[in-house]
Amino acid sequence: MIRYDKVTVHFQGETSPMVVRGVAELAKSHFPESGDPALQIIEVPSRPAGEALTEGLFDLKLNLARPSKIDHLVLQEGEKERTAEVEDLFEDWDWQSS
Repeated sequence: MIRYDKVTVHFQGETSPMVVRGVAELAKSHFPESGDPALQIIEVPSRPAGEALTEGLFDLKLNLARPSKIDHLVLQEGEKERTAEVEDLFEDWDWQSS
């Protein structure tokens, strides 16, 4: 269920990077309050080996980031890392005009 071991979102300016481990999926989304475009980073929370799911089948954590504030992302799968722009992830998502 884990697609990326770690995703690091590097923002423009002085904002510290957001690091999310155990990422199941990256998805197009919107902020609930404003409806502004958002990059959704779906995290599968880690738990000690052998510990059962406590929150049920949908035991996921959603992380949102504003595409307009993202400089780039680093996607890590095992030892392999690649750098990507938001535009590289979703060719059909024109988040700038949303």
